[in-house]
Amino acid sequence: MVSVVIPCYNQARFLGEAIQSVLAQTWSGAEIIVVDDGSTDDTVKIAKGYREVRCQSQRNQGQGAARNEGLKQASGEFVVFLDSDDRLLPHAFQVGLQCFEAHPDVALVAGRCVSVGVDGVQRATLYEPVVEQNHYIRLLLGNYIWMPGAAMLRTAVVREAGGFKTTVSGAEDYDLYLRIARHHRIWCHDQVIAEYRQHDTSTSHKPMLMMRSSLSVIRAQQEAVSGDPPAERAWRQGIRNLQHKYGEQLITAVRRHWRAREWKYAASGLTGLLLYHPAGLIHHACRKISRVARGYSPESSDAIS
Repeated sequence: MVSVVIPCYNQARFLGEAIQSVLAQTWSGAEIIVVDDGSTDDTVKIAKGYREVRCQSQRNQGQGAARNEGLKQASGEFVVFLDSDDRLLPHAFQVGLQCFEAHPDVALVAGRCVSVGVDGVQRATLYEPVVEQNHYIRLLLGNYIWMPGAAMLRTAVVREAGGFKTTVSGAEDYDLYLRIARHHRIWCHDQVIAEYRQHDTSTSHKPMLMMRSSLSVIRAQQEAVSGDPPAERAWRQGIRNLQHKYGEQLITAVRRHWRAREWKYAASGLTGLLLYHPAGLIHHACRKISRVARGYSPESSDAIS
């Protein structure tokens, strides 16, 4: 059996699509566990509208805690953690189980996902080559498993690893993959098996949160990589990669708030850059000074551009 854990916090508008994507699998036999993480919308009503769904409610504790609650109840040999705003494609389970059958020594099987908008329409998505070896080192460079639903894991391995940490909101899945990859084999395939929804309220669209939590996750690997030169190099590069990725997003957000004269949010973003990506902040400050020196007016509302 495959257990599907769907944590949900005020995403009732998408939850039905997530559930239906599990019910539409070409391989049948999944149990669906929806964990209502203290929602104030119609999450419980939507979940209980499906007889195939078991719904568990708890006070709001975050995605990590919600996934852990679902993990406790999972009875399948394999588990998929599907966010409530994402969807699986119909062949997702079939492909994952075939990979486990062909590679019985792996703990995690991961595939590709395609981006979709709020309306559920697929968007053009660029892919990097499939990771075939050195998965731990590759994960140190960055989380190539873009969304939790793109991975199928052995339930026993997730439990053995202690489940999800609840102190790294936004990067709980990345932390789990790193801990698993240190001790177990991973297998990746190139089939698109899930749809990753992009919208303004998704966690991945919160650069400050993502940079803070992702850096916390990778820095926690410092002791593990110590004494292993390739891992140490990947670890240092991974930190730079995260700072650049989320730092650029945060700078874009600061510009947007500045132009809208939302000074509180702009100041918060600048503080985040100072704490987590000071080199990026200095780079953009120097670029700004250079532009001012060339005659660009600092009085403009775009002065931070």
